[in-house]
This record gives sequence, C-alpha cells and structure tokens, in this order.
Amino acid sequence: MATAMMDLSDGLSSDLTRMCEASGVGAIVEAAALPAVTVSAAGGVDAVELALHGGMITSCCLTVATKDASRVPRSLRGVAITRIGEVTRRREVMVVDLEGRRTALRAGGWDPFRSR
Repeated sequence: MATAMMDLSDGLSSDLTRMCEASGVGAIVEAAALPAVTVSAAGGVDAVELALHGGMITSCCLTVATKDASRVPRSLRGVAITRIGEVTRRREVMVVDLEGRRTALRAGGWDPFRSR
C-alpha cells in the first residue's frame, strides 16, 4: 500500500525533501497537523521548527496513493499514524504555517555535508 517510505532521523524537512527529489514529486506539509506541534514546547523551543527540522529517530514518513488513503489505519501496534500533508506533482516542498501561509520548506535538518 505504501508508495514511498523514509525514516526521519535527519529531520522531516531534510528527509521529505530528499524523498520528493528521488521520486520526482513535491509535497505540502500542514504545520498544524504535525504531532509534535500539538504538544507544548518546553524551554522556549518553537514546536513547529522542532517538528520540521529536528531528527526523529523513531519516526517514518510514508506516502500512499489517494485511492488507498482510507485503508491506512490510525495506528499500528500502538504507534499513531498521522496525515501531515499531501504529495503534489509540482516539484516543490511547501509548508503551510499555523497562520495558513504557504512557503517553501527549507531543508534545515541534519546534513553531514552542509557547512554550518
């Protein structure tokens, strides 16, 4: 049923961008749908920034065809499965922020080849 799947250990923004580039597609991510955003951030950390760019060792991103979306369970073995956006034909990865503004999602997760 899954058409693509990738772990998010380098951060959603980096790994989703890599997955889309490899597949020749784009995506739109809804910041309000990200599970970490619904939890209050501690220590002044921006929850959206953390959800988009922080590595999540135990998380994966998967895609399914629209016709199969209703077959995806809400959880699997106690792990929640959350719809956070959609794949698009346009080769750009976008994010819709909490105010509803759509902007390009910059890859801001871990990249061992990027100088900091």
